[in-house]
Amino acid sequence: IRSGVIDYLEREGVVTLGFTGFQNRYALAMRRDRAEELDIASIEDLVPLASELSAGADLKFFGRSKWLRLRDLYNMDFSNKPTFDPSLMYTALVEGQVDLISAYTTDGRVAAFDLVLLEDPRNALLAYDAMLLALDAAASNPAFMRVVDSIIDSISDASMRQANRLVDVDGESVNAAIEYLRSRMLSN
Repeated sequence: IRSGVIDYLEREGVVTLGFTGFQNRYALAMRRDRAEELDIASIEDLVPLASELSAGADLKFFGRSKWLRLRDLYNMDFSNKPTFDPSLMYTALVEGQVDLISAYTTDGRVAAFDLVLLEDPRNALLAYDAMLLALDAAASNPAFMRVVDSIIDSISDASMRQANRLVDVDGESVNAAIEYLRSRMLSN
């Protein structure tokens, strides 16, 4: 998929500079206590219990090919599938309104609420690699490229999750998140 995307972008005059290192993908998440109670660590562990569980998701998830792929690869469905605004589905999970949700792997609320991201051994939920793009003019600017080079492969999922937490949960500014990421890149 990557090479096809890169080829298309190049035909459109967009230069692919590299990848940041983190992947913001969908994952199924549970409260830690509930996952431990049911002995669930992976999506495969959900299969025998799925028909008894309620799975919340953002407003579009259950209508997307991602859900259909997940459902079909694991041959499972849930008893109830309520949808929420993305900002409310985490609260619904924490308050016990649902057993699990379709979370975003770099969402700061995953760590803030001590959620467990379930392993996906069948790779049903594909990765979304964060890619750096630029027009030819910017890509040929040495000062610009020095900054870009410092970002390539330097931000982990955990670091991005913490940066998002600073803004979404702790109420910090976007600049605080940028400074956090900058400090993580310098320490690596």
